[in-house]
Amino acid sequence: MTAFLIAAALLVVATLVALIRPWRKPAPVDAAGTEQQAIARIYRDQLAELERDRANGAIDETRYAEARAEIERRVVDEAAGVPVVVASSPKRTPTWVGLAVVVPVAAVGLYLALGNPAALDEAARREPTAQDLERTVDQLAERLARNPDDPKGWAMLARSYRMLQRYEDAARAFERVGTALDNDADLLSAYADVLSTIAKGDMSGRPAQLAQRALQIDPEQPMALSIVAMEAMQRRDGVGAVGYWERLLRVMPPDSDESRFVEGILGKLREAIGPQAAGTKPPAPEAGSKPAQAGGGITGRVTLAPALAPLVGADDTLFVYARAAQGSRMPLAIVRGTASALPLAFRLDDSNAMNPASPLSAAGQVVVEARISKGGNAMPAKGDLFGVSAPIGVVVEGVEIVIDRVRTE
Repeated sequence: MTAFLIAAALLVVATLVALIRPWRKPAPVDAAGTEQQAIARIYRDQLAELERDRANGAIDETRYAEARAEIERRVVDEAAGVPVVVASSPKRTPTWVGLAVVVPVAAVGLYLALGNPAALDEAARREPTAQDLERTVDQLAERLARNPDDPKGWAMLARSYRMLQRYEDAARAFERVGTALDNDADLLSAYADVLSTIAKGDMSGRPAQLAQRALQIDPEQPMALSIVAMEAMQRRDGVGAVGYWERLLRVMPPDSDESRFVEGILGKLREAIGPQAAGTKPPAPEAGSKPAQAGGGITGRVTLAPALAPLVGADDTLFVYARAAQGSRMPLAIVRGTASALPLAFRLDDSNAMNPASPLSAAGQVVVEARISKGGNAMPAKGDLFGVSAPIGVVVEGVEIVIDRVRTE
């Protein structure tokens, strides 16, 4: 900021020198004959030509200022050699004094009006904080409340709310986008994701419909493919889920964590369904329900470490699931509820299997994981709270799981 102010001050001083120099000479009352008139006419013509060159774009502002200053210098030099009669006016403020005051004041005023004074502040160049983002989003919401006929503004507001995890606000903003939403695959997919998050991970109904509409516009939209794939799994449509996961895998970066996660899901699904499609069943029951005890099962209790209690909301989604101790991380059996149910007694068995063709009872050793998700996402995400059991068999009672860790990636 100091360097900028010094440079600006020097520029103002240079401008004042160029402007004040002619005005420092006493104002002539009577010139000595036609010689002075001829000189004045020549320089007027030169100034007029210079003005035309600037107006026609032949010279830029910098060249114009330099040339004008040179002409004014020559006028002063020529005038110095012509005898004149000078009449002083002690009661008047000299013109050069007025210029010395007006030019700096005008420069500062124009910069404040048209420039960016905030850029001089070191704080203005720091990384924006969450509070800065919230404030900007709230300002956008206020502007849209005054001028609601702005589909692009509503779309930006909806995406911003989604990023801030204000899902209810995001859903209302998506509704205000209007007909522009129907032809934008990315917006449709983001809206579907918001609605499924509000529904605690349930992809059926409107989320799946929006995702299918997005795929009609862009068959390779990644978020839409993941939503319809998960919805197919929730319907126990293994063959349909495999098709969607395969399409998603083709558009994902190879050797990424995301692609490896999808490959793990596909491997387990292909192994489970074999040549035939898996049968359709209702979604897995909520935590706390009493499923039939098919093929043995795992019972136990989930508790929350007191140190993490301040991070948990009563409506946060709670997943409890068993997965293979080695290999794929895809759940074999799962129950779902809310964090308000903690401490929770659970039972996992074949009746709440993710895929009936791959029952829990057919697995070897498994681990049981309990996970709390702020957004209700079925896939693990950064910021989730979780706890994991040691490897156990598939017929075990009294498993104790403590949610005592935070996912950092």
